[in-house]
Amino acid sequence: MLASYWHEFLGLALIHFLAVVAPGPDFAVTVRQSLRHGTRAGALTALGIGAGISVHVAYTLLGVSALMHTSAWALLAARIVGGLYLIYLGFNFLRARPAPPRSGPGR
Repeated sequence: MLASYWHEFLGLALIHFLAVVAPGPDFAVTVRQSLRHGTRAGALTALGIGAGISVHVAYTLLGVSALMHTSAWALLAARIVGGLYLIYLGFNFLRARPAPPRSGPGR
């Protein structure tokens, strides 16, 4: 039974691999962090990006998108939760105060 899904799994794995390998905004952020804050910050940024991509790979392989395509309530719930999260992020962004300028070897 599992043998019939190998071609789908390999296709998904290839697509995710190409998305990770291709330079894009993630690469730019990692390089920026490395140049501004050092190798450790760049490595931690890359690990964080990799962890985020792993979440996307996991829910893709678990079939969450297929569930949302077949279930209207699941898609609506995801939209509402996502919208509320974006409102929360925007509210915190508007309330945030700028960080004081740093001085030292990193600047």
